[in-house]
Amino acid sequence: MKFLYKNLEPVLFVLLIASAGASQPEFKSDIFTYEDPINARNLHVSMHGDNWSAEDAKSHHLQFYQDLFGNPTVMAKFGSGKPMGSDRVASFFNSHGLEPFDKGNPDGLLLISDHLEQPFMHILAGRGDRPGASELQYAMMPDHWGKRYGEKVVATLVQEWAPEVSRIGCGIGLDGVAHAHIIKVFQCFEGKPLDQIYACASPANPGSVKILEKVGFNPASYHLKSTAVAIDFDQREFDSLQAMDNELLKLFDPTGDLKLIPSQHYRMIDPDGKERTVSLRPEWGQMRYHVEYKVTPK
Repeated sequence: MKFLYKNLEPVLFVLLIASAGASQPEFKSDIFTYEDPINARNLHVSMHGDNWSAEDAKSHHLQFYQDLFGNPTVMAKFGSGKPMGSDRVASFFNSHGLEPFDKGNPDGLLLISDHLEQPFMHILAGRGDRPGASELQYAMMPDHWGKRYGEKVVATLVQEWAPEVSRIGCGIGLDGVAHAHIIKVFQCFEGKPLDQIYACASPANPGSVKILEKVGFNPASYHLKSTAVAIDFDQREFDSLQAMDNELLKLFDPTGDLKLIPSQHYRMIDPDGKERTVSLRPEWGQMRYHVEYKVTPK
């Protein structure tokens, strides 16, 4: 019997190893997949709508981003209002597109294509300015404006992508030991799971403002100087939204009566009686409405 046990020991050892390997729980997600789930590297993203699809940015998508961010019509409503040079686009694409996914983080650029597989939009829920927060940005080629693509894509991101990111970052439904690396990289929002998305839009760009409001964003409460209304435009009449935007800009004149501070957020009532959170972004010299969306795990 001793002889038999001695011969069985190597077999049992191999079986134990195989059993341990087979018992490793699989990482499951309807949106995210890893090429290397053990080390949480090389993340891929896939989402679909009725007439669009989204995927993680890849190196061959760079030309689309050059076209998008180099388009004056697109950029008039995005960021500083000016087209970006090719070198800056490439740097932005690498740091916000390729690098996060290579490292296994979920906060990289997503490329949106239509039902003909034609890229037309980008969206980014990148790291925000405080733990647990993400800043939402998006831009779209003009030939796809007015077709409700923006609303559909943004709604899917905040209602499906964001809760899934939060769930994984919280470790819900995951093995705390086997999936420790994955949980950590999904806490890329300054070490916390995602719990809020915020965004800004020009008061003179009603399309973007309406998209954010329709999918559930509310006036932002972070960085508020005071909860009191500082700017009351209720029932004020302006020739255009741009005229209202220009009037807001004047209120941040340091010699003016209100003495409003650039970068600081203030409560405002717009001409339609809606409450807003507004600021002057000094790096762009432009006004922005600020909104936020509470994220809960899926």
